[in-house]
Amino acid sequence: MCKDRIETAVKADKNVKSADWSMSKKVLTVSYDASKTDKKAVLKSVAEVGHDNEMFRASDKVYNDLEVCCQYDRPDNSKKMVKNCDPKQICELK
Repeated sequence: MCKDRIETAVKADKNVKSADWSMSKKVLTVSYDASKTDKKAVLKSVAEVGHDNEMFRASDKVYNDLEVCCQYDRPDNSKKMVKNCDPKQICELK
């Protein structure tokens, strides 16, 4: 479930050639055309489907709507969130 959700979200960008989420390592390996997209866009797409990462915190609603098996202990990133971030939306981290 989580693997398919993450990989599908990333591969929705036509500039992404491949995406592979390793559940055991918790690592996403992505191949993309760096002249047309970037790491930030890739990670934002992951957050849009409910998964926090090094650059974005998913909205609370999308995270809470994940199947229980896909939920995880979320770190307190409140000090890393950009100013005036609304937890009802994706928050960019500093």
